Amino acid sequence: MECLIRLSRRLLGKKKEPINTGLLPAQDVLVEKARQEWQAAQFLFNNVIEKNLIDHAIFKMNAAERRYIFLLQETRSLRTDMQEQILKGGIPDRGM
Repeated sequence: MECLIRLSRRLLGKKKEPINTGLLPAQDVLVEKARQEWQAAQFLFNNVIEKNLIDHAIFKMNAAERRYIFLLQETRSLRTDMQEQILKGGIPDRGM
């Protein structure tokens, strides 16, 4: 778990505050929801008793972790693109 926390800090910068550009509120919600789903999947894996559910718990945990990492990377990329557009004097396109 500590490894993923370090990875997320590296991907988002070393700041500990949540992502909040003001331009990506929906993306921020997706990242937070993915983090919560990953934590729930970890909890399931750590507490599964049924031998038949172990594979399911592993699959769910791996899928949730990959989704979380993907959304972190996507948010970082979007934030960087928006910052570059702002520096060039353009108005970022919110994709609406």
